[in-house]
Amino acid sequence: MNKHKLQVPAWLIMAVPFIVILIPLIIYSSKFGHLGLSNNQEIWGQFGDFLNVWVSLASLIAISMLTYFIHTREHSLQNSLREQENVLNRPLIQ
Repeated sequence: MNKHKLQVPAWLIMAVPFIVILIPLIIYSSKFGHLGLSNNQEIWGQFGDFLNVWVSLASLIAISMLTYFIHTREHSLQNSLREQENVLNRPLIQ
């Protein structure tokens, strides 16, 4: 049985959610603000509202990727266990 497996490096799994958060931060700071920190609580609230969407999206992506990789790993382990069981249960003389 020849199966094509999707091999994704671990650094990519960690990089995608990080990039999803980093890009909006850069856009927000270049569009609406300066690089200094504000003392105004209202601005921090607006920034939190903006950032919440992107953090949620990054979390969804990370959980989806982890779920997919756990599923494929469990599936391959189950197949190898099934093959081992078939080898052990085959008749000695055919």
